[in-house]
Amino acid sequence: MVSKKLIEALTTFQSGGKAKYTFDDFVEGKGRGLIMLLYGPPGVGKTMTAEGLSEHLKRPLYT
Repeated sequence: MVSKKLIEALTTFQSGGKAKYTFDDFVEGKGRGLIMLLYGPPGVGKTMTAEGLSEHLKRPLYT
């Protein structure tokens, strides 16, 4: 089971972490996304997790 702190750390690093080598797409500022698969039965908090991360990072949620 993945913990709240692990998801928060991964997304925070991905959105603002500094790396020595980075890849950028042909369009500046694109190509640095993070795709996460949240799975489970109804009612376990998948949507709430995505919405909470969106609020925490102050970034829009794209679906």
